[in-house]
Amino acid sequence: MEENIYFSSKNELTINRGISGDIAAHMKYRLKADVLQLSLENLILLAGTNDIAAKILENREEEDIVREVYSDIIYMINEEGY
Repeated sequence: MEENIYFSSKNELTINRGISGDIAAHMKYRLKADVLQLSLENLILLAGTNDIAAKILENREEEDIVREVYSDIIYMINEEGY
């Protein structure tokens, strides 16, 4: 795969702080320590995919899952004053 298609060719650093299997409710408690303290110029946040997989197995409604993930993301944004 040609990395420069997706990432800058400059001497920029890409940091992945994702944890396999993590859910949005847990992400919101580690966001500051794992991500925000790095004072990043850009941030890509992928949240909710594990929530959907786990909660579908609990026979939860999709709308409820999306609402919970959305609430967790808004919490993360508001906690840090963004």
